[in-house]
Amino acid sequence: MPASVRDGRRGLAYVHLEHPSGAAADVYLHGGHVTSWRAPEGVERLFLSERAVFDGVAAIRGGVPVIFPQFAAQGSLPKHGFARTALWRVAADAATDGPSSVTLELVDTPDTRAVFPHAFVARHRIEIGIDTLRLELHVENRGIDSFAFTAALHTYLRVDAYTTTLHGLDTAFRDSTAGGVLRPASPDAVRVTGEINRVYFGVPHRVQVHTPHATFDVEQSGFPDVVLWNPGREGAALLPDMRAEDAADMLCVEAAVIGDPVHLAPGEEWTAEQRIAAR
Repeated sequence: MPASVRDGRRGLAYVHLEHPSGAAADVYLHGGHVTSWRAPEGVERLFLSERAVFDGVAAIRGGVPVIFPQFAAQGSLPKHGFARTALWRVAADAATDGPSSVTLELVDTPDTRAVFPHAFVARHRIEIGIDTLRLELHVENRGIDSFAFTAALHTYLRVDAYTTTLHGLDTAFRDSTAGGVLRPASPDAVRVTGEINRVYFGVPHRVQVHTPHATFDVEQSGFPDVVLWNPGREGAALLPDMRAEDAADMLCVEAAVIGDPVHLAPGEEWTAEQRIAAR
């Protein structure tokens, strides 16, 4: 059965996914955005701010924003590009999708070409299992000129940030809280004690996110980099769509391609994915 579109918050359209086990997810067409991923027993695994704006204009705070074709402010486009605030659609030819998966797509428009003058199609496929979330991002150059981009799946995990440890982030990283200085690799586990904003480059294996109540195995392919972000209490208080106390309840572990942008010649395609298993 193909995905059905429903009316969600403030009338915004979304797709509800449900696995036979009872696991479920919600995916909004605004931003191609996963806003919820729930275990069979109903436990929410993604953080979504109570102040998240569902107005069809602003990016939704939490869940999994799709960052494309620019990460952060590293270029001339609006911060994090336009995919997270664009209206996606259910792909008409997603024949393999069923009740527990959906493929959304975003095609260039006059608005996107005004800031990114290229013809493209981006696809975001979301699939849930009993304890898994698989996210695939696919980009195709449909124009006559080459283009380059950076991208990320900005995944907000719902965790107790200050009792969480991460293993597998043993590569050099850029520390944005220290002005973008490059730090050397360290084999030590990473712990969050306050604001953290790092890009780990060339992460070769899965990242394990250990919390007192669960472990998330975060794997990726096609995405060479990992972003680790928490605004800290003071930083969260400065954001209009977060509360200060929200910083303790979330940690972004993002699959990304940042250090070496993707270059696509006309007709070329690129695919990458993030897979999260909870246990």
